[in-house]
Amino acid sequence: MKDTTIIEKLKGRDFIIIGIFGLLFMIVEVIAAFGVLIAPAAFAFTFAIAAIPCGIIFMYIIAKVPKRWVIASVIALCSILYFLVGTYGIWTPLFGVTGGLIADFIARTGQYKKFSKNTVAFIVVLTFQWLGFMYPIILTTEQYIQTAVAGGQNEATLMIMINYIKGFGFTAGLITTVVMALVGAYIGRTVLKKHFQKAGIV
Repeated sequence: MKDTTIIEKLKGRDFIIIGIFGLLFMIVEVIAAFGVLIAPAAFAFTFAIAAIPCGIIFMYIIAKVPKRWVIASVIALCSILYFLVGTYGIWTPLFGVTGGLIADFIARTGQYKKFSKNTVAFIVVLTFQWLGFMYPIILTTEQYIQTAVAGGQNEATLMIMINYIKGFGFTAGLITTVVMALVGAYIGRTVLKKHFQKAGIV
């Protein structure tokens, strides 16, 4: 029998949850990005590193606010914050918002309660965010270097990172991000099992 459940629209208090956990989502990703300070090549795996804690946050938000545009709103918030802190132009927020909209549509087809679709939505979110960070490095390299150096980053370290990403690192980073997003979604469901059962998410 077809599910005709009407998905509610976001209300005022929902935006408080979106604001708090959207900010937390971004903070986890930023902390993961600092891995580049330890190993420059680690930047290609930023979102793979963040996937498990972000998976828990993502699944909690959906369980808490299973409403239309919830995912798009969370990722739009992250994207705006990334833009405000100066993440190398418009590409990071543009890819982020696009991924958030696609992910929201996918999760909505399962009423935000079908775990398989929520998992795909999370994979889409992280993959598009990752692409938003990789795009400037791959296709606008000189501008990226100028902006990063002007921001205080070491050029020698940057070149190690860029050369790795423009080589094997892009493929390795993409595959690892997708795999870890899948793992993060499953761990998120496990950690929040009681909450999911109560919400009816399978």
